[in-house]
Amino acid sequence: MKITITARHFTASDQLREYTEKNVSKLTRFFDRITEIEVILTPFEDDNKPQSVEMIVRVPNDVLIAKEHELTYEKAVKSGVDNLTRQLKKYKDKKSS
Repeated sequence: MKITITARHFTASDQLREYTEKNVSKLTRFFDRITEIEVILTPFEDDNKPQSVEMIVRVPNDVLIAKEHELTYEKAVKSGVDNLTRQLKKYKDKKSS
């Protein structure tokens, strides 16, 4: 599985990159055939939730996407992983049926 982390309009710290990679890699627990995960961190134009994360997960014959806006990038990554966990469980159930 390949994990790509992109920070747009800012430079992500090593700590943020490690946190993101650690949390995103947990998705393989729910579906082990993930081929690639792309994480895009972007500042967002909202005073209440100024940090945005977009996660693109490539699985065989499909692409799952989660977009989250939160107060910090860490919270946005956590919300995105939770969202993708639900999507992967649904995808797995659908494929096994």
